[in-house]
Amino acid sequence: MLFSPSFDFSSDNSLQSASNSLKKIHFDELIFFVILAKEFLLDFAGLSGILNAFLCTAIVFILLNPRWKIPGFIYCFVAALPFVLFTVPFMGGNIEIAVVNLLRIVQVSLYGLFFVHEAVVHDDFYKWIVNKARPLFSTILLINILIMAIQYSRPGTLIAASDGVAISREDMISGLFGYGSTHAVALFTVFVVLINLDAAKQKKRCYLIAIALAFASLFIATLNDNKALFFFLPIGLFIRYLIYYVHNYKKTTIKLTILLPILFIVIYILVISIPSLSQFIDEHVVSSIDIAFRALDKNSYVNGSDERFKMIALVFSLPGAWAFGDGIGKVNLYEEGYRNFNHFGLSDFGSIAILCGLWIFTALCYFYAKCFSFNSHVNKQHHQWLLTLILFAFFVLSSVYTQPFTQVRIAIPTFLVAIELAVFWNTCLTHSSD
Repeated sequence: MLFSPSFDFSSDNSLQSASNSLKKIHFDELIFFVILAKEFLLDFAGLSGILNAFLCTAIVFILLNPRWKIPGFIYCFVAALPFVLFTVPFMGGNIEIAVVNLLRIVQVSLYGLFFVHEAVVHDDFYKWIVNKARPLFSTILLINILIMAIQYSRPGTLIAASDGVAISREDMISGLFGYGSTHAVALFTVFVVLINLDAAKQKKRCYLIAIALAFASLFIATLNDNKALFFFLPIGLFIRYLIYYVHNYKKTTIKLTILLPILFIVIYILVISIPSLSQFIDEHVVSSIDIAFRALDKNSYVNGSDERFKMIALVFSLPGAWAFGDGIGKVNLYEEGYRNFNHFGLSDFGSIAILCGLWIFTALCYFYAKCFSFNSHVNKQHHQWLLTLILFAFFVLSSVYTQPFTQVRIAIPTFLVAIELAVFWNTCLTHSSD
């Protein structure tokens, strides 16, 4: 079993146990740790390009391993990729631009396929990530919070290696996650908070850990203007609660009837009695919601991060978006100024749906939803399709705000959240059937 050895440093034989465990590490397990190192530290050092090429190559060799039976939906996905390029001549696009755009999508899909492979070959892989590795992930987040605090208080220190793209000072405050990786930090924070909530049933102190990490991260988010955390954290908590409700709807409905009115009253009293809390909610929650709704008007003018919401209105108003879009070879996925968006490519939903069409975007969301619901220890007789639907919605929402389909550094924490939700689904299923 994957990662079955545990390091118990309280025992006399801990060093010998650790030594024996290290000898059992396989190549694909080593790749997983390199992926984590890339996400947290090596991207910061400017090694992302070299490492990404190495990891993609290594993953291809792992996927060719005859030990596993490749699921049918993967064959369909791989077979569809060349078809996208066949549309380029008919759409008046540039084949070189189309290849570059497609490679951005393919490289991320390789990481998704790696997680599928590990879940199929090692049936405890997802559980190890969520349960056994929780202290490791919590420690990484805590260290990153401290680094971000230093970056804020002492500007110009601990700056990640740049890829040449100029960004604001706030966007550089992303700890050790690499240059301009605030969205990756937000998604990773959601993942760590959720896995600590999962562990709280066995270890009550994990509630305090989850709350402390969430509040510390939210405070830092107000300093580096990381609105993504205010978007993703409520979504992650809501989806987690939705999964719990699906399996415990009778008991939960009764609790909601009693607790919701009390909760609203408590929140209202806190808001009106604590001016700083009221100001915080107005500046970072209410204003963001208001901006998002105003940006949905296709006739409104927006600039910066709000363009991602304007793209939603544009996509559904474009007749071509319901077919092949403007063409994958039309422009670069991150082409500044395209379609009058100064930050075109800020949202994978916007850029992929506009250039490739809504059907390709939908296929991508389904592919990743299937990746993390497939072989997630869920009995197919217990509505596995519903888990796929929930993960589909999660990937849609993620891609509306950021770039989980074209940016590896954002895709990895997005996949970790999806893994956590799949494991939580199975946990709820097991408890509800007891």
